[in-house]
Amino acid sequence: PSFLTQPPRLLSSHEARRHNGSPNRRTKRQSGEDISSPLSLFSAEDEHVVLKLLSLSVQVLRCPAGRNYLSQADIVGVFDTCLHVAIAAGASKRSLLRSAAADALSHCVIVVFGTSGRRKMTTTTGKYAGDIGAGNASDSDDDWGEKDPTAESTRSGYSSEQEEPPGGVHEENGMTSTIITSSPDCSQLTEEPALVAIMHRLAALADPLRQDNSICILALTLLNITLETMSDVDALSVQFPRLLSVMQNDLCRNLLRLSTSQDLSILGLTLRVIFNLFNGIKDHLKVQLEVFITSVHLRILSSSISPQTRERVWSSSPEQRELALESLVEFCRENMLMTDIYLNYDCDIKCT
Repeated sequence: PSFLTQPPRLLSSHEARRHNGSPNRRTKRQSGEDISSPLSLFSAEDEHVVLKLLSLSVQVLRCPAGRNYLSQADIVGVFDTCLHVAIAAGASKRSLLRSAAADALSHCVIVVFGTSGRRKMTTTTGKYAGDIGAGNASDSDDDWGEKDPTAESTRSGYSSEQEEPPGGVHEENGMTSTIITSSPDCSQLTEEPALVAIMHRLAALADPLRQDNSICILALTLLNITLETMSDVDALSVQFPRLLSVMQNDLCRNLLRLSTSQDLSILGLTLRVIFNLFNGIKDHLKVQLEVFITSVHLRILSSSISPQTRERVWSSSPEQRELALESLVEFCRENMLMTDIYLNYDCDIKCT
C-alpha cells in the first residue's frame, strides 16, 4: 500500500478551503496536530466509529464465516485497514486510537498465522498440507545449509510437470483422504496467501531508513507475535518460497540495520526477532545467523584498549551489552547449539 512508503497526503485546495471554514481550525493549529492526516479531521464521534471498525475487523477474521469464506485479498485488506489507522493515529498523536489499532493488528496476525499451521491452505496445489510437516521430519537439525525450497515440492505425490490427480477419494498406505480439485484457471491457485503479504508488509515497516522509531517498534512487536504464533515456521517457509525469501532478505537486512539503534526498546525487540528466526528457520539462515552473531552480538560486546590511557573502551553502553548477553543466554539454552555452531561454522572454511 502507498501509505507504507509515501508521505502523508496534503490537503487539496477544495479540502483546504473546507477545512479553513471549520470552527475548530484555530484550536487544531494551535495544538500542533498534523492536519494532513485523515484522522486529524475526525471528531470524538468519528473516533468512536473507528474504534468500532477496528473491533469489527478483528471479529470478522475470528468468526467461522470469516475463516471459511474470506478470500486472501479480503484478509489482507482487513489487516491494511487496521495498519492504516495505526499509522495515521500515530501521526495525529491519538494515543488511544493507535493503541486500539495496534491491539487489533496483534489479533489479526494471531488469527492469520495461528490458524495457518492447523488447516489446509486454499492455495496448496499438492495432496494436502499435512504432507509438508511429514516431509521435513527426516531433515537433520544440525545441518544449517541453505536449502532449496523448490526441491521440497517434489516430495508431494506428483511434480509440477505431472498431471494433478483426479478428485475424489485417495488411498495411500491404508489412509483414505478426500481430495478436492479445481480447474487450473481457478483464482485460488494464483492468489498470494495472506500470511506472505502480511509478512512482506511487516518487513517493510521495520526499515529504519524509511520509518520512524514508533513504526519500527510496532513492526517488531508484530513480527515477534507472528513468529511465536506460527506452529511450524519451517514447514510454512518450504510451502511458500516467497515467505522464506522475505524473511531471508528483507527482514534480515532491516534487522541488521535496527541492531545499530541506540533505542533500547528497538534493540531488545530486534534481538528477540533474531532469536525467534533461529528457533523457526535456522536450517535456511546459515549465512544470516553468522552475520547476526558476529555483527550484532559480538560487535555490541566488543572492546578495545585505548593507546593513550591504556584503558578498556567498550563499543556500546552497559545497557546494550546486557541485552546482548541476555540474548546469547537464550541461544545457549538450546541443547545442540554449540555442536551445531562447531559443525556449521568452525568446520566450514568459508565461514568466519
